[in-house]
Order: sequence, then structure tokens, then C-alpha cells
Amino acid sequence: MSTSAQPKLQEIAVFDNLTTAQNAKQTLSQSDLDLNGVEINGDINSYEKLAAVGTVVGGEAGLLVGLFYGGTLGVIAVLVVATLITGEVQNSALHYAVIAAFAVAGALFGYVSSQRIRADHLPVGATKGNPDVPRRFQLLVEGSPEEVSKAKEMLGYANG
Repeated sequence: MSTSAQPKLQEIAVFDNLTTAQNAKQTLSQSDLDLNGVEINGDINSYEKLAAVGTVVGGEAGLLVGLFYGGTLGVIAVLVVATLITGEVQNSALHYAVIAAFAVAGALFGYVSSQRIRADHLPVGATKGNPDVPRRFQLLVEGSPEEVSKAKEMLGYANG
């Protein structure tokens, strides 16, 4: 019964941009080290993700969300007022006009609000797909402890 330990990915270095991480990966891939896998694991913190989404969608999202909420409020207002006044909800052009007015007002409010939020300049350059948005890119390798140490030395990181 042989139990061979499956090698796992180990962190070699952490970079703050993808280009540097890719250059390091290419250096290790072209070396004569016996590494089974060289991968880049990148992530971005949740505040930066939110800022990137907010700066991409901007006014369009505010317009649509405001339209939805305004229309919903219009329907509720018509139902409540019509029920209080007449005791029943009737199908009338006035009710449709009130709902449409609430929807338009909500859309305008949503658009203006989203433009104002976007203008607050959340993190600089936080746009979708922008390589300059601060991220954390881990360079991971799979190999023996000796090969991992050599890889760290090759990239200029002290063993520790």
C-alpha cells in the first residue's frame, strides 16, 4: 500500500499587478527547474470590485433601478389611495398616469443619484478590466521543496 503525497501548490511571491506576475511565471516556465505547475492566482478586494462595477454601469443602472422602484411605488400609491377613497380599485386612465408619473420620477431620481455617486471618484482608475486597479496576484508552483527554494531564489526572494 503506497501512499504518495500529492504535491500541492505553494506560494512563491505576491505581485500587485498582472504584468509582473506573468513575467515571473514566464521566467519560471522557461527555466530548467522541475516544476509541475506554475499558476497565477489573482484576486481583488470587495471594495475595489464594488467601485469598478459602480464606475462601469453608472447612470444606466440608476435609471433602471429608479424606474422599477418608482413604478412599484406608483402601483402601491394607486392601490392605497383608490381603496381608501372608493373602497375598490378601478381600471382607469388616471391610475395609469399616476403610475407612469411615479416611474418617470423614480427613473430621474435614480439617474441623478447614480451620476452623483459616480462623480465622487471612487478609487482612481477603478474601471472594469483595468489592469491598474490594485489587486493581489499570487505566483504558485508545484514541486519539491528544493525546486521551490530554487524558484524563489531565481525570482530574488529570500528563503524563509
